[in-house]
Amino acid sequence: MSKKTVLVIADLGGCPPHMFYESVAASYHIVSYIPRPFAITKGHAELIEKYSIAVIKDRDYFDTHPSFEHPDSIYWAHDDYLKSEEEVVGDLIRVASFFKADALTTNNELFIAPMAKAAERLGLRGAGVKAAEMARDKS
Repeated sequence: MSKKTVLVIADLGGCPPHMFYESVAASYHIVSYIPRPFAITKGHAELIEKYSIAVIKDRDYFDTHPSFEHPDSIYWAHDDYLKSEEEVVGDLIRVASFFKADALTTNNELFIAPMAKAAERLGLRGAGVKAAEMARDKS
């Protein structure tokens, strides 16, 4: 049986990257999409490169930061991310479609709702948009 492909929306936060990538790569092909390159440390980026069959970083970010290098440490993602949720959903759909992803996942709660919308539009299983929006509602 061949491995299925999972699109990982990589960002700051979540479980330790070394545990996540190694365990997921044991069972799935990983395609990593990095919507906020400034929120990924150098070490995290190296793990992503090691365990992913493809790595896509938001190309729009590099239009304004062509010589970007991942920092050694990040406490807080200090740069602005100006894309609307619908733009993020569109990016996720394009990447997932191109790589024929069987599933989507993320390690950052900022991308839970866009991920749920993209999964729903792609016909992939997930918690659903309403559940994702409720999970993000802290009140």
